[in-house]
Amino acid sequence: MRVNSASGPTTLSRVPYGGTYSVNADCSFEETWINLSVGGSSTHDGDIFDHGRGFFFVNITAGQPTVVSGEGLKEFPGQNDQR
Repeated sequence: MRVNSASGPTTLSRVPYGGTYSVNADCSFEETWINLSVGGSSTHDGDIFDHGRGFFFVNITAGQPTVVSGEGLKEFPGQNDQR
């Protein structure tokens, strides 16, 4: 994970996170990440697409100084995936 801070970009590794999420019927979701090392948290809105094969999200936490976003794609489809 790469984050921006007042001293510049920093790469974090093996930072423990917890959190919660909820998925709506239209495949949009909201999630909250909690950094278990320092206690900070951030909330994100996102969408799941392509029958669950991918997602993207953007940070919506008020007061955050930078835009945080991410995306993911399923690399190895299972036999139960819709085609």
